[in-house]
Amino acid sequence: MNSTSSSARTVQRLRLRATSAERARHAALLLEDALRTATLPGTGRFILFRRLALGRLDPGKSASSFALAIERAVRQAESQAVRAALPAAAHAAAVVFQDRFEAVALLARRIAQHQPADEWFWPAALPGWRSDLAGARWTVLLEIAHSLFPPLFAAVAVLAEAVAANELTSLMRSLPMNIGTQWLRAVGFAELSLDPDTTPNSAPPLPVECSWVQPILSWVNALPRIDHNAVWLACCAAVRTNACCATDLNLPQRAYDWLRESTKAVRKSIVHVSAADEATSDKQAEQLELRGRGCVGRKAKSPAQLERTALNARPIHSSNGREGEATAGGGLFFLIPVLQQLGIASFLQARPHLTEQRFGPALLRQLASRVKLPESDPICSLLDEHADDWPERMESPRCVQEILAEPRRPIQLPAPFGPWITAARRWCRRRARIGLHSLIHRPAQLFASQTHWDVCFRLDQIDFRIRRAGLDLDPGWVAWLGQVVRFHYLEAYDL
Repeated sequence: MNSTSSSARTVQRLRLRATSAERARHAALLLEDALRTATLPGTGRFILFRRLALGRLDPGKSASSFALAIERAVRQAESQAVRAALPAAAHAAAVVFQDRFEAVALLARRIAQHQPADEWFWPAALPGWRSDLAGARWTVLLEIAHSLFPPLFAAVAVLAEAVAANELTSLMRSLPMNIGTQWLRAVGFAELSLDPDTTPNSAPPLPVECSWVQPILSWVNALPRIDHNAVWLACCAAVRTNACCATDLNLPQRAYDWLRESTKAVRKSIVHVSAADEATSDKQAEQLELRGRGCVGRKAKSPAQLERTALNARPIHSSNGREGEATAGGGLFFLIPVLQQLGIASFLQARPHLTEQRFGPALLRQLASRVKLPESDPICSLLDEHADDWPERMESPRCVQEILAEPRRPIQLPAPFGPWITAARRWCRRRARIGLHSLIHRPAQLFASQTHWDVCFRLDQIDFRIRRAGLDLDPGWVAWLGQVVRFHYLEAYDL
């Protein structure tokens, strides 16, 4: 059985013993109803139970009594749940993942390290997986990864494990020819023609981490020509570096242009170095190759940005099931629906360069600074990786202009965020009857991964002003942040 939300609870096998077949059918119906209504762990975790022993049940009782029996059994099993990454998970009665993305990443790590993956929970965690796949393991795992939402991010997690283990070439060799076309189409990217004579477009250069560039270009240089699999790989590398790239429908074209220019630059650098003095050839080769790959001159990450990377890399669960960062500004994420109402999604969709510069996270960071959230707060580190060369003048969406029209006062805040901050403050005052400071300053536990931000509050923090305005409804996939954002209200002992 797996337990996440009431709509995603499934039982693979149910065993009932009754005095008659009719009683067994009746008990099965009661259990089905009880499973939907039972209050199971709702922290966003993905839990798999190998078995649940409910004990003796009276079919004359109501479904609610059956639900109580399920809740007791689940709580007992959950207290003994083991993280799937631990060796003890193979024999545990229950295992816990952060989400299916973590399951994909852990399984990719097993494959990259040439380890078996025949534990009982893998087929339940990732339907379609089998332990007897042999040479097709990478392909099947990537097919499963592309079936998850948001698209492409699980595939990026698979590739990251392959790159870390120096197994990217092995992975790419195992893929069917041009399966990248199918995967790019499934994500919704524009169709791409691999014409080597086309002129590269004027779009911004593809952002790719230097640690990915060498294995990618090593693979592509060994090909007779750039194919769709290579373009898919470059697209994943860009999304790995900047999640907001996933919103650019022309990303495959940019990836193809980057591959063409980078492979040309590397070949030129090899010729140049072969004629250079032997004493300096290694250094020249390194500099020329990196220049061709677009890595030389890239801005180094600040300590705060490095801290954000570390926060994203931390597991969401500790050995007892939970591990997170305490923040004083959990209510900042309630502004995501406010900004959606103000039209930020369509505003950034029309300006993809601002999305890739992480305008959305930068705006949230400015809102946090506006209410004097401490710099040491995990949220400030989480939102700190963005550009700082914004245009001074930028036309605001119509919704923002309408809110700013009455009363018309000079905006004292710096451009281009001033109009957005002022509009968000007025929206909260008029629609939710709450100020920015009261909205944002709410203690919470923040669980951050490469794809998900889970914000957990105590049950007694429910605010009816926020609930009436619909600000604590799960935003889900937020394209302009490149993240899935979810809210949870929990008992104190669950935090």
